[in-house]
Amino acid sequence: MDATSLRLISGLLLFAYTTSHFTRANNGPNYYGKHIGLLKNYAHGIKGDVYAVDDTTIFIKGFCYDGTGPDAYFWVGNTSTPTPQGYIVPYPEIKEGSDPVVLKSYNYTDIILKLPNGKRIRDIKWLSVWCRRFTVNFGDVYIPMNLKVPKARQLPEFSRLAHGLRSGNVTILDCKTIYIPNLHYDGAGPDAYFWVGNGSEPNTFGIKVPSERKRYTLHVHLLLV
Repeated sequence: MDATSLRLISGLLLFAYTTSHFTRANNGPNYYGKHIGLLKNYAHGIKGDVYAVDDTTIFIKGFCYDGTGPDAYFWVGNTSTPTPQGYIVPYPEIKEGSDPVVLKSYNYTDIILKLPNGKRIRDIKWLSVWCRRFTVNFGDVYIPMNLKVPKARQLPEFSRLAHGLRSGNVTILDCKTIYIPNLHYDGAGPDAYFWVGNGSEPNTFGIKVPSERKRYTLHVHLLLV
């Protein structure tokens, strides 16, 4: 591997040691955060196991929804039960000023939700899959009153070494998930990957983390290690 490739890999992933340390610090390979509960299904085949990852992040393991609701979104609020007085948690995440996307069909998909507008998990009492047009609750889970929310590990942005690579600050959400906001990469590297491993700096003995995209512009990106 030549020096240019090594520099690019170094820019793509400089937090291997921290990831390894975080993994050992938590509860084994299947730790996703503090468990909230299972989504209850009232319509459209809603399923999923819900976790609090940090103050502003919710993880749904194995989310299912048939996608046939005409105006359905992830929906949160602080009323005693889900009502129209809640607000949308966009999924997928959107750029500021963009309209949220109606939920499509999901079949045992792992979902990460970021609460919008500075909201925190302590500000909400429930998470719902909600149809705005008909004000119908398709499924929900309630946040326990005394839930102890984990703290995420935040790292600096990527080093800007080659190919226009830059990002927002990187967050390690759990032992398998790395959150990269505002990732830019020109896609011109001939053999570049996300790369993780042990040690104080990137080297050729790491492990490739697959990604389906080749070019990134203003994307939030999640790596499942």
